[in-house]
Amino acid sequence: MKKLIIAIAVLCTMAHGIVCAESTTNQANGQPVPARRYERGQQEMLAYFYNKAEKNQKEVVVTYKYHQLPPGAGLLDWEQGQESDLTYYDWITDSTTDNGKGWGYVKGLGFKTLNNLIDNLVDRVSKNGYLLLNVGPKPDGTIPDEAKA
Repeated sequence: MKKLIIAIAVLCTMAHGIVCAESTTNQANGQPVPARRYERGQQEMLAYFYNKAEKNQKEVVVTYKYHQLPPGAGLLDWEQGQESDLTYYDWITDSTTDNGKGWGYVKGLGFKTLNNLIDNLVDRVSKNGYLLLNVGPKPDGTIPDEAKA
């Protein structure tokens, strides 16, 4: 099955939220994790999305940012960031092959070395993360030779 990744930026409004989970214990460090509040609409959207995917026999993932959903409800996205330690939940980070933070081709910007890219991948995977690697094409749609190396 193909994996469909849907990126959503869900805003968590505390005023009208409902308790999604009681306080639990962090499996990684044993510290208490406070209960968080989430809007009913978020729960309904996730339930609909995951149930529809199950019905259609599709494997899907919802990504979110800034702990706007409880761990396990989707895939936490640290855009160009990372976790400092091993986590008990899955997460993803986005990075680029170039030396900057551009999502498209920038002439003369330079590129990360293969060793740097591999080190970044190993670091993320060792902490229960994934790496989404961006390769910005040139204006004509071709991939820069340096990004192919």
